[in-house]
Amino acid sequence: MSSDICMGEQFVWVSNMELHRLIAFALEIAPARAETPEHRDFIVRLREFYDEQYFPGCSFDLIERFPTIQERKFWAGCFHDVARRIFLRELGSHDISFWQSATIGDAYIIVPKPQPTMAD
Repeated sequence: MSSDICMGEQFVWVSNMELHRLIAFALEIAPARAETPEHRDFIVRLREFYDEQYFPGCSFDLIERFPTIQERKFWAGCFHDVARRIFLRELGSHDISFWQSATIGDAYIIVPKPQPTMAD
């Protein structure tokens, strides 16, 4: 079984464990990046999804999960940081290395791209 990361009409299939790992890593590093009460609210919402709604095979819809531009920008920074920290061997278990390149690539894919609006 696999999960998908989607944004609009675009889908990327990842293993259940990969999606679980990506969200867990993002939640691990997000508190250090939270600079405002709004950022902390973003973390609470993703934590609630992870703890209460995530299940193997679920769809991770970036538009639904991160509905505002501010939230997408915050999580984009977090997922980029996840990829960088894995590469620097600061995040995750590095006793075995087969998972690192795939997870770094998926962390870049999962970055929610801010959609331009009329106000931008």
